[in-house]
Amino acid sequence: MLFSCKAKNLSQTDHATEDNPARDEAGQVGAGPSRSPFMRGLLVFAIVAIALPAGAQVKETYQDLGQVGGNAVDVNVDRPLAYSRKQEPAWVAAAVKDALRQIKVTRRGEVQHMLFKYKGKPGFLAVTWQGGLFEGAFGLFRVTPGKPKPKLTILSNLHSGWYSILEPSGMDVYPDHLAPLFVKIAKGGSSWLGYGMMIARLGEHAEDVTPPLRTVWAGDVEGDGVVQVLSSDDRWGNFFRGCGQCGPLFPVVWLWRGDAYGPACRERPRAIQERLQWYEDNVGTFDPKTELLVIVESRIQAAMLLLQLGEPEQARSRYAQALTLLRTAAGAGGAKAGEWQEWLASVEESFGPAIEQAAAAKDSPCPLLAVKSRGAHPGAVKRSDSYR
Repeated sequence: MLFSCKAKNLSQTDHATEDNPARDEAGQVGAGPSRSPFMRGLLVFAIVAIALPAGAQVKETYQDLGQVGGNAVDVNVDRPLAYSRKQEPAWVAAAVKDALRQIKVTRRGEVQHMLFKYKGKPGFLAVTWQGGLFEGAFGLFRVTPGKPKPKLTILSNLHSGWYSILEPSGMDVYPDHLAPLFVKIAKGGSSWLGYGMMIARLGEHAEDVTPPLRTVWAGDVEGDGVVQVLSSDDRWGNFFRGCGQCGPLFPVVWLWRGDAYGPACRERPRAIQERLQWYEDNVGTFDPKTELLVIVESRIQAAMLLLQLGEPEQARSRYAQALTLLRTAAGAGGAKAGEWQEWLASVEESFGPAIEQAAAAKDSPCPLLAVKSRGAHPGAVKRSDSYR
């Protein structure tokens, strides 16, 4: 949580100390490079859906979740709950400089800001600063009317990472018409653990409503004006290979329920279905002689996605295919027979109980939430360290 529901200040971390003045706003911080739609070892995700006005859709791939996706806000677009640049009061430029001083930014860098409305008037100011490699700061301030300029009260102050305000910040996405704030957080490193997103509702208090899993994307998946916020369940990361952003990770779907997000994977299945279809279509493209483990992973991914869609029998079928492949390889003898036997035991230990627990909860909104077991191949950490 970046701040409490009552908007208590966060503990502040180390900050830049070079004695150079922060410059005026230099434009938007980019949302990062586009990535391919899929990769081996795909991450699987949670989806949070909230209403989004027509014309405010985020158009960017949402299937590659290794890092945070989404579009940086267009500050020139008029928004129901935030000011565009042409709408801003004259005091905003000075307020941004004051905000940067409060979050202890002392040298030049790229600055992004957004002034949010509360009850039709300036209510909150969000500011980001980006300096060197993964060196940045974020501040959220309550705006209180005053003369000659409003008073800024700091609510959140984060350092050590890149921060960017993302779409659909400032759009009217909640039934009670409180302003949403979406913030990209990139701490760096090869692991997905360095990348995430915070979602806040700005009303009487600044309330952190980020889903309980690592959140990485916000946009309209189904083209119907509903934002879906994608998060990732990282519990099985690095199971099949030790690279920084290798999965498999598994999906949970959430919808706004009035005061919090609730699970709704089967209610909003499209992104999960698309990912499942990719695995089903491409499993035959891998060479079983040299890519057997990739095929096994593909069957496990499909099984877990089917479980999240409430299809336990189909899931068990895909899981059985994975076990058959491993048993056949282990029984064939040869130098790798022992290794395949180890993989078979690891898969059965880590995924067998998970599949049965989720299958028993097939009628729940997100069956994988019922899984209490957690598994990772015993060599995952060693292989990951070796890879790095």
